[in-house]
Amino acid sequence: MNITTEFWDFIEQYLPCYYHRDDVLRHSDLQLFIDGHESSITGLSVEEAEKEISELTQKFMDEAINAYTKGEGTECPKCSKQRTNYCPHCGRKL
Repeated sequence: MNITTEFWDFIEQYLPCYYHRDDVLRHSDLQLFIDGHESSITGLSVEEAEKEISELTQKFMDEAINAYTKGEGTECPKCSKQRTNYCPHCGRKL
């Protein structure tokens, strides 16, 4: 599953505890393995790694969208200046 750089930025901003999650690290290692780079992944075929990375990507998208709709995640610089329920700049629920 290929997604845009902008959507990965969205996931990074809204996925709870993004920088402290083992599954995010696993995703990164799987991508290195699939791309033929040095990786800690062993015992998987490329097809199995692609299936697992696709499942993780879907999980990340679902969690990030859920957090976004609940108003969680990192605020953009303009969020704190808003007096409405949504930031018109980034669309985040406040």
